[in-house]
Amino acid sequence: MAATLRRDLWLALNVGVYRGTSSVASPPTSLETPRLPQHLKGTIVALALLLAAYTVLVSWFSWVDEKANFVQNLKTITELEARAVDNYFVHLEGDLRDLSAEMTLGGDRIDLNHAYQIVKRYKANHDEVYNVTLIRPDGEILLTAKNAPGTVHVTLANEASFIGYLDDLKAGQTLGIGQPLLAVVSKAVIVPVRIAIRDSAGKLAYILSANLPHEHLRSFWKEAPVTTTAAIGLMRDNGFLLSRYPVPGSLGLEKIYGEPRTGALINHLRTQQFPESGYVQGPSSLDGPDFLNAFRRLPSYPVTVFVAMPMTEVRAAWMARVQSTYAAVFLLLAGGYAAFKYATRRQMASDLERKRMDEAREAFAQRLRQSEERFRHFFEENSSVQLIMDPISGIIEDANQAAVAYYGYPREQLVGMLISHINTLSPERLAQERLNALHESRNYFQFEHRLASGDLRDVEVHSTPIQSHDGARLLSIVHDVTDRNLAQKRLRQVLDEQKAILNNDLIGIVTTLNRTIVWANPAFEHMLGYQAGELKGVSTRVNYPSDEAYEALGTAAYPVLAAGKVFRSQIEHVRKDGQHIWLDVSGEMLGQGSGQSLWGFVDITARVLGAEKIDTLMRQQKAILNNELVGIMTARERTIEWANPAFETMFGYAPGELVGVPVRNGYCSDEAYETFGKNAYATIALGQSYRTEFEYLRKDGSRFFADVSGSVLSASTGESLWCFIDVTERKRIELEINQLAFYDTLTALPNRRLLLDRLSQAMAANRRSERHGAVMFLDLDNFKSLNDVHGHDVGDLLLLEVADRLKGCVRQIDTVSRFGGDEFVVLLGDLSADKAESMVLAKSIAEKIRAKLAEPYVLTINTPGQPASTVTHRCSASIGVRVFASNGLGRDEILKSADAAMYQAKDGGRNAVRFCE
Repeated sequence: MAATLRRDLWLALNVGVYRGTSSVASPPTSLETPRLPQHLKGTIVALALLLAAYTVLVSWFSWVDEKANFVQNLKTITELEARAVDNYFVHLEGDLRDLSAEMTLGGDRIDLNHAYQIVKRYKANHDEVYNVTLIRPDGEILLTAKNAPGTVHVTLANEASFIGYLDDLKAGQTLGIGQPLLAVVSKAVIVPVRIAIRDSAGKLAYILSANLPHEHLRSFWKEAPVTTTAAIGLMRDNGFLLSRYPVPGSLGLEKIYGEPRTGALINHLRTQQFPESGYVQGPSSLDGPDFLNAFRRLPSYPVTVFVAMPMTEVRAAWMARVQSTYAAVFLLLAGGYAAFKYATRRQMASDLERKRMDEAREAFAQRLRQSEERFRHFFEENSSVQLIMDPISGIIEDANQAAVAYYGYPREQLVGMLISHINTLSPERLAQERLNALHESRNYFQFEHRLASGDLRDVEVHSTPIQSHDGARLLSIVHDVTDRNLAQKRLRQVLDEQKAILNNDLIGIVTTLNRTIVWANPAFEHMLGYQAGELKGVSTRVNYPSDEAYEALGTAAYPVLAAGKVFRSQIEHVRKDGQHIWLDVSGEMLGQGSGQSLWGFVDITARVLGAEKIDTLMRQQKAILNNELVGIMTARERTIEWANPAFETMFGYAPGELVGVPVRNGYCSDEAYETFGKNAYATIALGQSYRTEFEYLRKDGSRFFADVSGSVLSASTGESLWCFIDVTERKRIELEINQLAFYDTLTALPNRRLLLDRLSQAMAANRRSERHGAVMFLDLDNFKSLNDVHGHDVGDLLLLEVADRLKGCVRQIDTVSRFGGDEFVVLLGDLSADKAESMVLAKSIAEKIRAKLAEPYVLTINTPGQPASTVTHRCSASIGVRVFASNGLGRDEILKSADAAMYQAKDGGRNAVRFCE
């Protein structure tokens, strides 16, 4: 092929590309028709037939090879994507099983409020999940991660996807991946992934559903190494799509996901009973009439990953591959034809008259110019990048339009440029590679070329020497392979990642044949206490505690594996040193007919042994949280996240009514709310506990006191825990005790004990401020006669009236005390720094009191069963006053001196004020 290409180009270059000269005989123009020699004619026919056969064979084999390459690439893509999607669904199934296990810790019946907190927390930690719902077997939605129990009134009883899942459960399937649908509650397009929750008797009790946005599944394909014209997606066995990328802009979601697919792919899958992998060519109801479809079934679920490639792209790649062959054939035909004509005319030139030589030469020159034009047309219009260069200097002497468009330089700049301006190799290395191409020791190269934009591209270059009248040139055909190299690089990366997974230190991985270990990774060898390679060829029986356990695992697992499904269980194994461990095991067949199976093991010994302890701790914690004495609640941003029954009862709310309610509702005022928050959160923010007694407000408006303590639960989320004990009764008793100890039971005025305490405080304050105070000792005049005539009940009415009048005569900072019987003491504080001024102030207040108490008393007597009556009585007071400062007097001396002054007022005729000097 290279030789024919060089001959064709040699002819074209010598007759016009480089404007070379040639001396040829003129063709005959007489009426005599020259005869073509028989041997030359036969040779030409034979060569033409051979060339046609060669062209057909090259076209056929290149087409078969190109299509096989596309099929292999698409199979590789579906294999990688199927593993990624299957791994995602396996983890999602595990998460849903963990959620269901956590919900049913308390028994077969799920606590909906507890379940709501669980799914809400799970949704907060998994942004890719649109919602999580708990559904009854009859289709009623009990709650979602966005809707608390009792707030959802929707049923799925008539929803086709839900009915289909119930049918799948009857067929033995546990995890159901439903087709995209419009969510009943949120009205968003979702893919429901459901798992059954059964009670202890094996009966279906609930269904837990994780609803995925259909955009999330589509995100798996955005980084897939497919072309922009190809489509990649995920399809259920009933033909409904779960995901597709890209989404045709002209079609709505209902058209894409609401109807089952038809065409070659789904027909092939159904007729072949859903094989593990393969490909098929034919029409697609969504994409078009002629597509190459490669598919891979998920190992664990009845779902198929597919890539649909339009056959137009396959044919375009094939045409790009064979166009150089067609170009060479064309050149060979053109050159052969020209050579044939040339040779014919040379052979018949001797029979023609010399006078017609000039005319013949001109006619021949015209044909040569036409040949040049055909070559130039082929060279310029070819879609492959082509360069002609000097092999010694490396100067580009010609470039076609494809080269100009590819490199981004104007033709006048590209022609005459050194190849080293484009090729990133060193000039010395480039010169050597040009000599290799010139001497044909090497004609295929892989280079990195720099475009005018500065971008670097990987290229394949086929360079061959061609001869011209002034020496040899190199014709280079350039193919951009950047995208292909990137795809190969990613494939190698995926293979490296797979190797890293197999050699991980966490999961033990084993391949077996006839229950004999073929290969084990280091994690499995370490897990069972063996040296590297020690388990190879060993029967798996050595790892089981008994023959019965060994047989039981085989009986349970291998029928599942034979059905093409994944087997999962928890089993007991024995280490080399005799220690027993518990493992979470999963296995599947490596390939149909191979007999080999792949097993993964995770050590769960600590989890199994600690399960009973964890269960005990959970029961203890539940008993603590549900106690009837201490109210407990958690809050975030001062909003209630959870509250136990004691807390709800304490504040007068129904079960579950407080979740999501601001704590402000429990405070008596905004000031109380702000004060508590300022003091409490400043303390717990330091990692300390805060405790105080505070007054709170119930739902019905009544108030109560609580001993409250709190601390931070999680610094990252800001969640805090608070405990409340109702101390209202204790506070009431304390108040009563305080009232009895320090206040008069009749008038509620401070008694002698409290008066003495306040007098001590006033004396200490006087020492600090150097100001004066005063004590007034009062005794009622004519009080005994009222008691004698009307009784002590009426006397008590008078004492109450006296107490009210005294309080109205003094300042708020002063103290009015009942000293005993009809004796009262008034303590005046903070009068003045000057003693004389203080005495004037004390006298003014004392006279005010004397005058007020001297006013008549009208006392109303209420006797049960009799009409009310009144008693009018006049009663004055004798008042003794002692002004004191920081003069060293004791409180007893001050009181005695005021008492003495009071007796002086009585002796002086009563209803008078006397000072003690």
